[in-house]
Amino acid sequence: MGWQDAARRLIDDGAVALAQISDRELIDAWSDTVDAFTDPASIERRAIEEALRGTTRLSAPALQAGLDAVLGGVAGSHAQAIVERADGRRNRSPLLVVLSGNLPGLAVQSLLPALALRRPIVLKTPQREPIFTPAFVAALVLRVSALAPGVLVRSWRGGVSALSEEAPGSEERYWLDQATTVVAYGGAQAIASLGRRAQGRLLDYGPKLSLGVVGEDAEPAPHAAGIARDVALFEQQGCLSIQALFVLGDPLPWAESVRLELERLAVAWPPLELPATLAASIQALRAEARMRGLWVGEQPLRHGTVVIEREGAPLQPSPGGRTLRLYPVTTSAEVLRRLEGWQGQLQGVALAVSRAEPLTVGLRRLGVSRFASPGDLQSPDVSWMNGGRDLLEELAANP
Repeated sequence: MGWQDAARRLIDDGAVALAQISDRELIDAWSDTVDAFTDPASIERRAIEEALRGTTRLSAPALQAGLDAVLGGVAGSHAQAIVERADGRRNRSPLLVVLSGNLPGLAVQSLLPALALRRPIVLKTPQREPIFTPAFVAALVLRVSALAPGVLVRSWRGGVSALSEEAPGSEERYWLDQATTVVAYGGAQAIASLGRRAQGRLLDYGPKLSLGVVGEDAEPAPHAAGIARDVALFEQQGCLSIQALFVLGDPLPWAESVRLELERLAVAWPPLELPATLAASIQALRAEARMRGLWVGEQPLRHGTVVIEREGAPLQPSPGGRTLRLYPVTTSAEVLRRLEGWQGQLQGVALAVSRAEPLTVGLRRLGVSRFASPGDLQSPDVSWMNGGRDLLEELAANP
């Protein structure tokens, strides 16, 4: 079936077919599919394992940890809660979701609320990771065949240059015209281009920065492993990946503890082979830090990089490669002052601070949408309002 025929089927029959599925059928099929893709021994998971490791460039243990984090948030009772929140509401208009390739399993975050509303959905897979989404949807359809007309997985050439050269008769142009809502994950330039052409119909999830804050009364021992996990999981490619750590008190014990934990994770989750340009950037970062007299952890480049910045140094995003800068601060109020210029660009904060309420109130004003203990930041459930936005309510309200 060509894409035009599949598109006509979704437009003409998708909403009708989805409306025939009961909540119980949907929850059971969804939960069974999530369980299958979480289980490395299942038939569905084994069928894509090698290819998925290739596209994500994650080792088997790191891929398992990543899928556990993403799929765990939409499993079982979490899925049931979303379907119950939909409360019989329906939206028959087509939805386009443009996915990015930074996280395996990202499609489930928009697919579940769309199905709860029985809303026809087109999932555009990225060229970088075209494996998980079609396999997951095929497994769902195998369990409930009535889903087939209402869920379409497609792929077409993306990127800013392609968007600017888009032909009037292209598939992307067709879906941008047909979809009453466009959800987009990805880089700032691509999302800006989609926003101009979606003309007020875009729900964008662009790049954001996440960090950690630890207090003077917090001991590194119980928290450093969690900080390292939130750095290493997804190789700092997720919007909830920690890129910086603010430390109230002496940063050295934290730096040494996190460095040791990153060394441990380098064995448990073997890191990526660093691209030459990224390796050169991290080498330059280390060399500059040493020239400035900063503390730099001594470990192989692929195991991560830990640097203690000077007091008052401006916050800088991590280049990747499990790189973490520690910023010494004296008060929670200083943390907020240092982050004022980042308003609207922040996503999550891992907290190990007593009397954290004044800090969290201030961080929420700056746009932080998720707070968690170190190690749990990248494992939100489906109730998380990514970017402060309730996606279920947005998809229900947008006609």
